[in-house]
Amino acid sequence: MLVFVDHYLPGYKSGGPLRTIAAAIEEFGDRFDFRVVTLDRDAGDTEPFAMVSQEPRQWIRQGGAQVWYLPPRAGFHEWRAMLRALRDLDRGVVYCNSLLSRRSLLLPLVLGRLGVISRSVLIAPRGELDPGALAMKGLRKRTYLRALHPFLRSACWHASTPAECTYIRRYQPRAVVHVAIDNHVRRRQPARFPRPPASPLEAVFISRISPKKNLDGLLRSLRFTINPCRLTIYGPAPDRKYWEHCQTLIERVPSHVDVIYKGSLPHDQIESVLETADVMILPTHGENFGHVIAEALGAGCPVIISDKTPWTELVQPHAGVVVTPHDEVGLAAAIDNFAVLDSNQYHQAQLSARRAYERSAQTFSGDLADLLVKVDKTE
Repeated sequence: MLVFVDHYLPGYKSGGPLRTIAAAIEEFGDRFDFRVVTLDRDAGDTEPFAMVSQEPRQWIRQGGAQVWYLPPRAGFHEWRAMLRALRDLDRGVVYCNSLLSRRSLLLPLVLGRLGVISRSVLIAPRGELDPGALAMKGLRKRTYLRALHPFLRSACWHASTPAECTYIRRYQPRAVVHVAIDNHVRRRQPARFPRPPASPLEAVFISRISPKKNLDGLLRSLRFTINPCRLTIYGPAPDRKYWEHCQTLIERVPSHVDVIYKGSLPHDQIESVLETADVMILPTHGENFGHVIAEALGAGCPVIISDKTPWTELVQPHAGVVVTPHDEVGLAAAIDNFAVLDSNQYHQAQLSARRAYERSAQTFSGDLADLLVKVDKTE
């Protein structure tokens, strides 16, 4: 099975899709010959991974898959080597993990037309058809998707949630859509401790710093809070202009609020950060799934999230608070409410977070690995 994805291991900055794919490959690596075509560097990085520099233009073993790492501006020799390698593969399903990426969709479509790889395509749009995501640079995206539409009529689609299935069918009314999600967040029962009396609320934001994730809205909401709070921000900031805007907002927060930026957070450190946080905040404009929400709830960390994720019903009313992305006063009120919880109330919120995570197994039915088996057998 040939997988196209913009970023893959050993990277960690690109978020949930990378982890989902890596987990599925780890689980089913003994049943499929997984080959992954991806960029040779992590999201936002200017230098390739060290092992790519040492072993260029060949398949490199990474976990349960053989990976071809392609530079962003591949030259003639890189393309020739990759095309030769792809021609030697057995025909099978081509799994494209984006609808908007040149490398993860347009490249495999072109290679399929040229007969280099299979034309049997499974597309995972990864939330790109969500109305909140389409609203950003809307005209440009709508023009692109309209032009792309005729070339995708024979494709199968992977939706991560029932809502995404609806969005796909709005775009391709006759599409064959499979709904499957593979959470793969495995949690031990963490030893949580009550918040010290009168201590500032320890809040965390863990996500890619982009307009879609709405960090600027969170920072603006802090102006309306009245209780002490410390917000620690983790995540890559590839959009320099947007990050500069956020830094300006950080300078304007009131004196009872501290904001700290700690850069990108490796995936293996997320659990320990969430276990020591009082609340995880993600006021996103749209989320296909929201891996960090699952990770927070699994770690017993209550959440404040927007109503643009599939977690709304699971979180309410006790595992967290759901607000609209533009309601900065409501977001501030939610932060203040967490800041004044006593130890018993906060402990109950922790227990509710864990229960919400346990219920998610029934809510998000279907398994990505099983879907790959099913699609492969039908081709």
